[in-house]
Amino acid sequence: MALGVVLPVFWPGIVAIMLSALLVGRTFTVITMAGFQAGQQVAGVHARKMIAAMASAFAIGQIVGPVGVSYLVRGGRGFSEALLVACLLLTASAWVLTSRRAYTPDNMHEPASSHARQRTSLRTYRS
Repeated sequence: MALGVVLPVFWPGIVAIMLSALLVGRTFTVITMAGFQAGQQVAGVHARKMIAAMASAFAIGQIVGPVGVSYLVRGGRGFSEALLVACLLLTASAWVLTSRRAYTPDNMHEPASSHARQRTSLRTYRS
């Protein structure tokens, strides 16, 4: 997704925009579906509330993102800088998600005892 966001910065033109749309759109659809499934698994009987909270967070991002971009563009920076910031944020969030402990219904309420256990838990959750 980050590659799709930053692609037009380094390769201007319609081809880059079309590739960017494919990379971002396809990735976004899969991430959304996987996120809702994970939210449902983690929340159990409270899945409606979890999915509502996730959708609300997404909506807030849809409002805050364009406002932030407008400040960057209006402040003398170009749209390319806004795309680079978005790429950086996506990359950072991907790193956080892959380096943090995954919470599953089985381990939601227990504290993490070791780094090795966290990695095992994450691998189990992904499979």
